Amino acid sequence: MILNLTEQPETSVAVNWRTDTSVPQGEVQIAEPTDATQFLKVVRTIKAQTEPLNVKYQEEPEVQAHYHSTYIDQLLPG
Repeated sequence: MILNLTEQPETSVAVNWRTDTSVPQGEVQIAEPTDATQFLKVVRTIKAQTEPLNVKYQEEPEVQAHYHSTYIDQLLPG
């Protein structure tokens, strides 16, 4: 997973990651931390944009994967 800066780094972040092709759609789940498991009641799910990734370099075997990316906003500073 790679975190990327955004224009509003105090309240947002961009995220990229790669999976094998058995994962058809990526998503991120976030929640404000709370005591115990109460955070599970306020989980926000953000769907990622998913693109196929096929890489072939010289004589190496071809790599097939899914590349996912999303933008997470409305984060609390700090």
